[in-house]
Amino acid sequence: QLVDGWHDKRIAVMRSVVTAKFDQHEHLRAKLIATGDAVLVEGNQWRDTFWGVCNGTGANWLGKILMDLRASYTTQR
Repeated sequence: QLVDGWHDKRIAVMRSVVTAKFDQHEHLRAKLIATGDAVLVEGNQWRDTFWGVCNGTGANWLGKILMDLRASYTTQR
């Protein structure tokens, strides 16, 4: 069963998890920063159109979180 209000909390939770991952791994952070201004898309074939994009359709929330985090790291430099 999902936590009450999960659909309202999931983006914040994913943002926290992704931030922790890149904060703890400098080599991954450097790779993220090295993507420059590229649009990051979580492409998939398993029809996840919330976190990613499948067959050209999707909200791409994971890509948006990664691009926001990259911008944050870039401005901190």
